[in-house]
Amino acid sequence: MNDLMRPDAFAIVPNPQNETSEQVAAFVNKYVSRGHDAASDAPGAPPLWGEDAVPHVMTFASLVGTFSRAYQQSDEALQDSWENARMMRNDVGIMESLEARQRMTAQLEWSIEPEDDKHYGQVSLARELERIIKRIRRFTEYKRNLMEGIWFGKYAIQNKYGWQTVNNKQRLLPTPPSPDHSGWMPIHGDKIVYRYDDGSLKREQGEYAHQMGIRTNVWNGWGKQQIHKGLSAEPTGESIVQFLTEQERMVCTVHKHFIEDADYYDPHFAGSVHGVGIRSRIYWEYTLKQETLAFLMEYLERSAGGIEVWTYPSGDKDALAAVKDSANKRMANGKNQLFFPKPIGDDASAYNLEIVEPGFAGADILQNLINEYFGHRIKRYILGQTLSSEADSTGLGSGVADAHMDTLSQIVNYDAANLEDTLTFELVKVIQMINFPETAGWHMKFKLETQTEDSMEILQAYQLAFGMGAEIPAKDVMHTLGLGQASGDEQVLSQAAMNQTADPMGMQLGIEQDGDGDGIIGEGDATIDGGMEQMGEEAEFVQQYSRDAESKEAARAVLWSRKQWQKATNPRQKREIKKAIRPLRRKIKAAFVKEQLLRAGRLDKARELAQ
Repeated sequence: MNDLMRPDAFAIVPNPQNETSEQVAAFVNKYVSRGHDAASDAPGAPPLWGEDAVPHVMTFASLVGTFSRAYQQSDEALQDSWENARMMRNDVGIMESLEARQRMTAQLEWSIEPEDDKHYGQVSLARELERIIKRIRRFTEYKRNLMEGIWFGKYAIQNKYGWQTVNNKQRLLPTPPSPDHSGWMPIHGDKIVYRYDDGSLKREQGEYAHQMGIRTNVWNGWGKQQIHKGLSAEPTGESIVQFLTEQERMVCTVHKHFIEDADYYDPHFAGSVHGVGIRSRIYWEYTLKQETLAFLMEYLERSAGGIEVWTYPSGDKDALAAVKDSANKRMANGKNQLFFPKPIGDDASAYNLEIVEPGFAGADILQNLINEYFGHRIKRYILGQTLSSEADSTGLGSGVADAHMDTLSQIVNYDAANLEDTLTFELVKVIQMINFPETAGWHMKFKLETQTEDSMEILQAYQLAFGMGAEIPAKDVMHTLGLGQASGDEQVLSQAAMNQTADPMGMQLGIEQDGDGDGIIGEGDATIDGGMEQMGEEAEFVQQYSRDAESKEAARAVLWSRKQWQKATNPRQKREIKKAIRPLRRKIKAAFVKEQLLRAGRLDKARELAQ
């Protein structure tokens, strides 16, 4: 009987003389160590030999598309109706919001950042990669096309690499083969297909799990095309697909939006792991909006012209037929018509036409449902807010506009981070490896500038520090202003040179100043402050010309406050209004000066004004 307190109570002690004992021992040892990763015994081997713990396709209640071994299109719109999915792109409200979001990210300034910014070689490589990528034609549109992935879930660009001279060196990059070619071509997100691994992949033939493919046609003229190899397209459940080899995949830049897994009981959406877009999220909301719109149009078609009531002598079938014939001849399609038999009498008119005007309260309700409910819900999902595309009252000092802009800023930051990752690993890394293979160990990051410095705030900080006795390097101030430093005999502007020690530079340039230093224009020295009228002029200028949505919103608030100030009769109320718009005034003032300098040509124009 075994002693349960001994650690080796159940151990098998093999008998060297007994072959059966050896077999039992081997079986037991294998069973006991089955939780051990054999790859850990091989130096340098990745855990589980680089394989999945559980293949993705096995995590669903059933397997869909076993013949093709390809994920289905995992999009609510495509699963329901390809035609509806296409028609969604014709909704100008959706496209307005979508394109605005794409442009905001595509137009961001960018740079290439080395992993070690103190390493001379890495910094030099980053600058060279910047020069190469700047040679890609229509690179802003390149980025905007990749941003189509936020709608379809995934989107790709096929690069056509060729030699170009960059910085007096021959470099490989996307190169136009003809004047009408950009060197790259977009690949629609719905053309992209991915293969799954069900254990039957022919790895010796280049098949691998999650292999990307492109939908093609069955045209029999492929042999006439000038391509690097013969196509070996495979049939899937939806089309013929050309699955890409690793070398073919390298020339494609693929951008994906939300990467998520589908529900265990929903295997038709297993392909969500390769990207889900806005279209899938808003599809059913869009269909409800379209049904409501159709209901509204039918209501207007049938009732906008009123309800026609035709009368005829009661019991006269010939009269009824004649009245219907007359009605049909003047009837617009779908108009409501009633035929009412009228008793015959001396005082009664047997034939008559009356038009009953319907109420339009129902139409107003439907219109508000379409625009204010469905329209705003869709727009808020895409942009996170509505104030960037619609004018709406927010209330003075409520902070609603700032909250809306903060939400939009978060969305732009998220999109930018995703696009950075895509361009880093699928464009920059490829260009680096084919041009500078010896730098394989250096990581270069494509960086989008989502945070811009507020020059006015920095200058105010400089002024405060200067007033406290700090020494400010001139080059830092000039860099903040975006200006260069004078050298040699070049003419310069300075208070000393103009001998205007008592008056600020703003007086010489005609810029309105704050007379009493409280940040409010118009209540201090009348010879300096421009008053509410001047504030209104500046606000109107900013509202019309400013490139900044936040400045435009502040300008609207200032114009509204100006009207309230003009209506106010109590001096105390006027002061309160001025005090309330103080932070808005600072934004307006900064935007006004910025736009004026830009429109005036900056330094050259400033010199003319000073003279």
